[in-house]
Amino acid sequence: MYDLIGYYLLTLKLGVILVASLMLLSSLDDLLIDLFYWSRATWRRLFVYSRHAPVTVEQLRGKTEQPLAVMLPAWQEAPVIASMISNLVATADYSSFVVFVGTYPNDPATGREVERMVALHPNVHCVITPRDGPTSKADCLNWVVQAIRLYEEERGVTFAGIVMHDVEDSFTRSSSDSSTG
Repeated sequence: MYDLIGYYLLTLKLGVILVASLMLLSSLDDLLIDLFYWSRATWRRLFVYSRHAPVTVEQLRGKTEQPLAVMLPAWQEAPVIASMISNLVATADYSSFVVFVGTYPNDPATGREVERMVALHPNVHCVITPRDGPTSKADCLNWVVQAIRLYEEERGVTFAGIVMHDVEDSFTRSSSDSSTG
């Protein structure tokens, strides 16, 4: 009987060692990222910020805004897409941006909501992918990128940057913000 308990405890101990070893191995990539971050932060504090002051919000606001493209993939987002776009347009502390919303032909509810936003906001554009959804987010974004390039060609504009936004992120944050009062 005592041998059986001993084998059980030994097996349990080996299992704990195995799991702890796997956790350590899986955490090494996080450790490398953290080491890189702290090394770079220390380098900047010692050698960069001693010669150059960090850019302030006032300095950024003093610069001329450059056009930005905002990519927004949307699959079955009809309940939240209109409020998300309205919130983005109303609260962004930046005015020189164009929102490109990627939708799917077999998601008419989301398409209708996006078209409603296009009618209300001149800087919102609907991009309908050629394939029915859901496809991968990357596929949707590839079509949005093509629409951005076409927009640049047609209007003679070059976007200084492209930002990806996600409906779920905005909706979750808005929901949690409103629930915390």
